[in-house]
Amino acid sequence: MELVAAVRSPAKAQPFQARGIRTVIMDFDHEHTLAPALQGVDRVLLVTGYSVDMLRQSKAFLDRARHAGVQHVVHLGACGDDDATIGHWAWHQFVERYVQWCGFSFTHLRPECFMQNLLSYDGTQAVRNGVIEQYTGHTRFSWVDGEDVARVAAQALLHPQRHAG
Repeated sequence: MELVAAVRSPAKAQPFQARGIRTVIMDFDHEHTLAPALQGVDRVLLVTGYSVDMLRQSKAFLDRARHAGVQHVVHLGACGDDDATIGHWAWHQFVERYVQWCGFSFTHLRPECFMQNLLSYDGTQAVRNGVIEQYTGHTRFSWVDGEDVARVAAQALLHPQRHAG
C-alpha cells in the first residue's frame, strides 16, 4: 500500500516529501483539486474543520471519491448521541449518513475531546486555575490523545475489513 498525503500547498508538502511520502494538492474549498487527488486511491481518511462548510466539503469529496473508485472511508467525526443537535456533532452525523448512503465500506471514529486541546482553545488558562470547564453543559465526555486516534485511523486504513461498519 502506498501512502499519499493530501496538502493544500507545495510548502505543506515538504515535510511529507522529506520522509518519502508522495503528496497531492487538494483543498476542500477548491473542488477542482478533489478528483485529481483521488486518482488511484482506494481508501481515504476524511478530516474536515468544524464549521457548516464541512457539509458541502464532505459531500463534494465523497462524490468525487465514489467516482474515483474509493472503497473504504475512515471518517474522523465527533462524539455525541445519534440525536445530537449541537452543531458540529450533528453535522458529523450527516456526513456519517452520507458516507453510508454512498455505499462505501466505512469506519466512523467518534473521539471526544483531544487532550492536545488543553494547550489551545484557552485550555492553558483552565489548567492554571485547576479547573477544566467544559462547554457542553452537563454532557459527560472523556479526554483522548490525538495520537491514539491517529493510530486507530491508521489501523482502519490498513485493515478495513476488520474495522468496517
